[in-house]
Amino acid sequence: MLARRRLAARQDARLRRGIAVALLGQELIAWGVAAAQGVVRVPLQLCDLALGLTVWALWTLRPAVSELAYFWGLAGSLQAILTPDLARGCPDYWSVKFFVTHGGIVLSAVYLALTGRVAPAHRSVWRVWALTNVYAGAAGLVRIAGQLAHDDDRLAGRRPADEPLEHRILAVPDA
Repeated sequence: MLARRRLAARQDARLRRGIAVALLGQELIAWGVAAAQGVVRVPLQLCDLALGLTVWALWTLRPAVSELAYFWGLAGSLQAILTPDLARGCPDYWSVKFFVTHGGIVLSAVYLALTGRVAPAHRSVWRVWALTNVYAGAAGLVRIAGQLAHDDDRLAGRRPADEPLEHRILAVPDA
C-alpha cells in the first residue's frame, strides 16, 4: 500500500513496464549468448515460465497471471536464490544472469503484492496448484521424449559434470 501512495498510476505503469522490458531483454540476450556458444536453451524449468508470466503480469496486470507470477516467483525463484546450484562461480555471465533473473522475478512478485496488484484468495492457491501440476506433467513428457531420443548419460540418470546450470536441457538429477 505504501508503494501505491507514492507512485501515480502513470508512474506505476512506466515502472512496471520498464522492469518487464528489462527482464525480457536480459532473457533474449541470454538466448543469443547461448546460441553463440552453440547451446540451445529449452525453457522447461518452472522459473523460466515464471519469468514469462512475471513479464506478462507486469505489463497487463491480469489477476490470474499475477497470481501465477506471485506464487511461482516466490516459491521457485526465491528457493533458487537461497540455494543456487551453479557450475561456475561469480562473476561468470551465467551466474550473474541467474541472480538477476531470479531476483527480478522475486522483486516483481513482491512489488505486485505491495501495490495491491495481487490479492491471492483461497481459490487461487488451488488454481495455481492445478496449473503447476499440469506444467510439471507436460515438462516431464518432454523430458521423457528427450531421453528416448538421445542415448547419452542422461538415460543412465547422470548429467555431464561440466555442463553449467543454465545450459542443462532435459536434465536428470544425479542418482
